[in-house]
Amino acid sequence: MDGNWSTPENWSGDVLPGLGDVVQFDGTSSKNADIDAGFSGEVQGVVFAAGYTGTVSQQAALTVGTAGWNQAAGTFQGGTQTIDVNGNVNGSGGSFTSTTGSLFVSGDFTLSGMTFSNAGGTLELDGASNANFTLGAAVPFANWVLNKTGGAALTLLGGSPVVDTVTLSGGQLNGGLLNINACQNATVTNGFTGGTATLNIVGGAGSWVIPADQTMPALTLNASGCSVLLSGVLVNTTTFQGAVLVQQGNLQLADTLAQFDSTLTNSGGTITTGVGSVVLNGAVSLTAGTIDFGTATSVDVNANVQIAGGAYTDSSTASSYSGNIDAQTGVYNPNGGTVTLDGLTNSDLIFASAYLFNNLTLAKQNPGSITITGATPIVANQLSATGGSLDSGTLIVQQCQNMNITNGFQGGVDHSQLLEEPETPRFLPINRCQAFN
Repeated sequence: MDGNWSTPENWSGDVLPGLGDVVQFDGTSSKNADIDAGFSGEVQGVVFAAGYTGTVSQQAALTVGTAGWNQAAGTFQGGTQTIDVNGNVNGSGGSFTSTTGSLFVSGDFTLSGMTFSNAGGTLELDGASNANFTLGAAVPFANWVLNKTGGAALTLLGGSPVVDTVTLSGGQLNGGLLNINACQNATVTNGFTGGTATLNIVGGAGSWVIPADQTMPALTLNASGCSVLLSGVLVNTTTFQGAVLVQQGNLQLADTLAQFDSTLTNSGGTITTGVGSVVLNGAVSLTAGTIDFGTATSVDVNANVQIAGGAYTDSSTASSYSGNIDAQTGVYNPNGGTVTLDGLTNSDLIFASAYLFNNLTLAKQNPGSITITGATPIVANQLSATGGSLDSGTLIVQQCQNMNITNGFQGGVDHSQLLEEPETPRFLPINRCQAFN
């Protein structure tokens, strides 16, 4: 007798399984079996129970219902046709060589002891329900697709998938790391809605273009030949929900509106902008490499900036900071624009060199204050003081006639000083230039 699934005599009761049946292979037989073209191609579930030592080979497309695929033993050898599992895949033993075509899974995907080979095919995680993706160890995948619908999420639990080609086209991705071997083979579309996972780019040579109005999870870029490019125009906003870390490679913010809701860290790569705007709601840290916001229309940083190495260039137009700017060991370039110190909290300016600001605005919401430590900043053109106070340190203002100090400014304590070069220091607040005469 043959081993075809389409042969009734191969099944218990001599009855072919159908859409409502779970097919089971166990220790009662070690016979090999073939999913042949004569079989209907639909079952409710597939079980490879402990004790089965045979091999099931795929020769035709197979659809598995909500009972899913459960394998504790035996061998499955995929073919070239589609496998569509509308439930969970649970591999606790045996081996599974996937189809070279597409394997669709709508439920949980769990490998806790089964040896899984992707065979160069595509694994697509789809469906309208939340699901978990759990690996016992790092497992390579040739093509990995997230295409959840209806707001559903896939959560990475344990182990980290390593993918050569990734497509994020629907749903959210939560949990751990998704390791991407080749950034030029990564694709994201607006159906993807970010999440709490981290996209970890570890290789590649080329560009990954992120479309306009895209929401992204955390990102780690650690590939020297890779460029991540935000596309779009000034009316489009790309938002990173999680921490962004650039270790190697280039992050190009282009002409779009870029928003970072968590930290932005550069430890050795390059971050540049086009003529768009940048909003940073988390701390900014630069230890090596460059952050160049020079061409940005505006930069709004709502947390601390630490420049411990490398070179940081501000917007040549307008930048605002609500936290500290700490440039004790790195290089900070105000770049000729207007720098505004705003927000409710106190801010420390800590400089190793006497940086030259073109225009500087002190606009803290009272009772916010500013403290200057280290080298004395120089204001080349206009100083505006409209809110808060300067509580410690010295500013040198080269153009007295361009000062604008309003009643919202609360002056300062601890001998805060304002110098009009080369005159003697005076205390703030100063309401008219003539006070220096």
